[in-house]
Amino acid sequence: MAKPGDEYQELVGAVEKALEPGASVKVGQWIDGPDGKRELDVEVRGTLDGSPCFILIECKDWGDPVRIGVIDALDSKRRDLFADRAVVYSNSGFTAPALRKAKRVRIGAASALKAGDGEVKVAIETAIVAKGPIVDSMRVKLVGAAGEHQLDK
Repeated sequence: MAKPGDEYQELVGAVEKALEPGASVKVGQWIDGPDGKRELDVEVRGTLDGSPCFILIECKDWGDPVRIGVIDALDSKRRDLFADRAVVYSNSGFTAPALRKAKRVRIGAASALKAGDGEVKVAIETAIVAKGPIVDSMRVKLVGAAGEHQLDK
């Protein structure tokens, strides 16, 4: 049975597949952590500079911007699961404190939005458009410790 947010997780998974075509991208997985089973909204596994890389992604399909507590929780989950990187996707943006904390702890903040989706609640400051076999078009803003990133394809 589908639960709220599943459609957004699938959208984010499609975005990640387009951005990382050689990586394994799984949506809605459960893995063992030190305190029991943990849900991964989106799991990306591939290689970065020749080394294995595990990216943990949280998806927030909410009516309000993501707050700092989500960043705190993802930082803890990243450490527990030994993820190399972590990213939060939100369709309603982020509060300023959440973005400051995300930058400080090197967690990416992004938005994946479907064209024409009337539920989008975030203003795009930088648009990145990529096309791939799974996603017809998308706009992505990637903000992390290294600043904003653009995909030119």
